[in-house]
Amino acid sequence: MRSAMRFYLLSLMALFFLSKLDSASAQDPGINRYQFCSPKPNSIGINPETVIVLRYGKPIDVNSLWEDCLQVTGEISGKHTGTFTLNKDKLTLIFKPDQCFSFNEKVRLHLRNGIKTKTGEELPLFEYGFTVRKISAGNFNQDFSDNFEIAQNSKLRSSSLEGMKGNAISFSDIPEPMVYYSNGVTPGNIMTVLEKPPIDYLYLFNTNGKLLLARETPHRVSNFKPQFPGVATYFDHTIKGHIVIDSLLNNLDTLYMKNGYNADAHDILLLKNGHIIMESYDPQMVDMSRVAEGGDPNATVIGLVIQELDEHKNLLFEWRSWDHFKITDSYNNLLSSVVDYVHCNSLDADTDSTLIFSSRDMNEITKINRLTGEIIWRLGGKNNEFIYHNDTRGFSAQHSVMKQKDGSLTLFDNGNGSEPIYSRGIEYHLDEINKVVTLTKEYRHNPDIFAYVTGNLQRLDNGNTFIFWGSIVGESGHIITEYNTKGDLVYEIRFDLNTYPTYAAYHTNWDHNIFRLSTDTVNFGEVTQGDSVSRDVNVINYTKNTVTVTSAYGNDRDFKVKDLPRTIDPISSKSLSVKFSPESQGPQSDVITLCQEKDSSIAARPLYVMGKSVLKTGIHNELYPELEIYPNPVGSILKIKSIKMIRNILICNLSGRIITALNNPGSEFTIDLSSVIPGIYTLVVAYLDNTKYVKRIIKI
Repeated sequence: MRSAMRFYLLSLMALFFLSKLDSASAQDPGINRYQFCSPKPNSIGINPETVIVLRYGKPIDVNSLWEDCLQVTGEISGKHTGTFTLNKDKLTLIFKPDQCFSFNEKVRLHLRNGIKTKTGEELPLFEYGFTVRKISAGNFNQDFSDNFEIAQNSKLRSSSLEGMKGNAISFSDIPEPMVYYSNGVTPGNIMTVLEKPPIDYLYLFNTNGKLLLARETPHRVSNFKPQFPGVATYFDHTIKGHIVIDSLLNNLDTLYMKNGYNADAHDILLLKNGHIIMESYDPQMVDMSRVAEGGDPNATVIGLVIQELDEHKNLLFEWRSWDHFKITDSYNNLLSSVVDYVHCNSLDADTDSTLIFSSRDMNEITKINRLTGEIIWRLGGKNNEFIYHNDTRGFSAQHSVMKQKDGSLTLFDNGNGSEPIYSRGIEYHLDEINKVVTLTKEYRHNPDIFAYVTGNLQRLDNGNTFIFWGSIVGESGHIITEYNTKGDLVYEIRFDLNTYPTYAAYHTNWDHNIFRLSTDTVNFGEVTQGDSVSRDVNVINYTKNTVTVTSAYGNDRDFKVKDLPRTIDPISSKSLSVKFSPESQGPQSDVITLCQEKDSSIAARPLYVMGKSVLKTGIHNELYPELEIYPNPVGSILKIKSIKMIRNILICNLSGRIITALNNPGSEFTIDLSSVIPGIYTLVVAYLDNTKYVKRIIKI
C-alpha cells in the first residue's frame, strides 16, 4: 500500500514538473535558440523599411514553409503581409513586408508551428518585439565623413546622374605629383580620388607619377578602391551608393544598403562568393542629458550599421552598434549637438564567418561573428581585452585595420591625443587565444608627421608596406610612401596643397583597358645632331568603340608624335610615328603621355623615349657588326677586333687632320692614344675588299 501511494505521489510530482516545463516553454520566446535574428528582440530605433531575417543554423525544408507561418503586427500599422522566403543557403529565412512599418510603433513577431529542418526538427516557436524609430526633424541624410566640415559645405556640381559625366578636362588640368625618392619600389599603379577643390577626379597613375586615368565626376566622390582584377568601386555621395566599374570604365552596378539605410563611403567589401559587405552611419535623436551630465537633450547621435548582402542583394546579416556598444564607449565629445560615437572607417572579412572593423571615435578594433552577430573580441579603447607587449603608446583614431595572411594585424595609427603626437603604421602579432598583441613593426616618417584624419596602410603581396599619410598637419602637401620588408624607405611621392589624394590611396595592378601601346619604351640609339629618326608604336584598342589618341604631352621638343589625332577602330590597332630630331648634343630622354581626352575623362599611356645626339662630322657612318672597337670613350688604349682583314686605319680630328695612320695592321690589334688630347675623333677603317667603316671615337 505504501509502495503504491509513493508511486502515485511521484507520478503527480512528475506530471506537475512537466506541466511547468511546458508552461515555461510556451512563454519562452525561443528566439535565443536561433543563431541570428534581425532586428534583435527589444531593439529600438529600427527603420520603417526593415525586413526580418532569421537563421536557425540548420538547413530548412522549404516545403514546410506555409502562408502566415510568421505573423508580423504593428500596433499602428496592423498586420503585415509580405514575402517569406528561404535564401539559397537553405539556412536563412527572410520576411519582406509589403508595406513599411509606422514610425514610433512597436512591432510583434510570432512564429507559428510547422517550419521544419530537413531532418524533421521543428523550429522553436517564438514571440518578440522591436520598436521603430521616431520621426525626427534632424537631417539624417547629411554626410558624416572624416572631413565633416568640408562635407557639409561641399556643393554639388550637377544634379543629373545621366552618364555620370563632369566637365571636359585636359591633361593640363591634372598636375603631376613629385617622385621624391624611388629605389626598389614595387611595380604597379596607385589608385585614389584626387581632389582639386571643388572638383573630384577618379585618378590612377603609375609609380613614376605618370597619369593613366583621370575622370571628373559630377558629384562629390571618394574611396576609389580596387576590388578584383578589372573591377573597382567608388562612392558617390549624392546617390549614397557604391558604383562598380570595369577596366573599360563601364558602370557594372550600383550598390545600396537595405532597410532604408544610406551606405557610407568609408569602406565596402566585394567577396569572392559574390557577397557584399557595406556600412552605414545611423543618426538617431537621443536625449544625451540622460547619458552624460550637460548633454544635449536633442542631440543627434550617430551609430553604425553593417550589412552583408548575398550575390542577389538579399540581406543576410545586419549588425547595429546600438545593440552592442554604449554611447559612453566613445572618446567623442558627448556634450556636442552631434555625437559621432563610433565612426567606423574600415572593414575586413577576416574569415568566411568573421569580420574585423575599425571604430575611429572609440579607438577600438572589434571582431564579430558574421553568423551570429556576437562580439568575439575588442582591442583598444575603453573596453580593451588585450595585453600590449612592446607598445606602451597604443593606437587612436586609426584607419585601415587588416588581418594579414600570416595572422598579423596592420593598421594606420593617426595618433590623435597621443604624446608625443605623430602618426605611424603598425604591425601587431595577434594572439587571439591569450589576447595578447605584440608590436613587431612600426613605420614612422622621417621626420615625424601627424595626420589628424584619413590615411591608410596596405600590405603588398611582396611583403612591402604602402602608406598614404592622410591629411598632414603643417605640411605643404600629401605624402605616399613604401617600405620594404626590412622597414627601409623605397619610395616617396608628394602632392601639393592644391591637388591631392583624399581619404585613401591603394597600390594596385588594376589598370584601365581602353587602349595600350605595343611597347612602353622607344630607344632611338645614336642620332646625328640635326637629323631625324622615326619609330612606329602600335596603339591597341580593346574596346567595342573607336578610340582616338587626341594628344601627346612631353617636356623635350626633340621628341614628337606625328599624325595626331589618330583614331583606332574597335578591337584593332594602328601605328603612331614617334620622331627624334635632336637639336642639342648628348643623351636625351623624356616621357610622352599619349592621351584620349574625351568628355570628362582622360585615358593615358606613358611612352618612355630616349636617344643620344652626336655631332655631325660630314663622314658617312656605316654599321659593321663584324667589327669591335672598345672601349669608347677611351682613355689610352683602343682595342680593335675584326673578322675581315683591314687594309689601313686612319684616326682624324674634326677638321680632318690625320692623327694616327696604320697600314696592314691585321685583324686584331691595339692603338695607343695616351698622347692624344681629349676630344671627339673620327675612326676610318678600310678593308681589303674596298669597303669602309666610319665611327666616332671619344678620347677622355
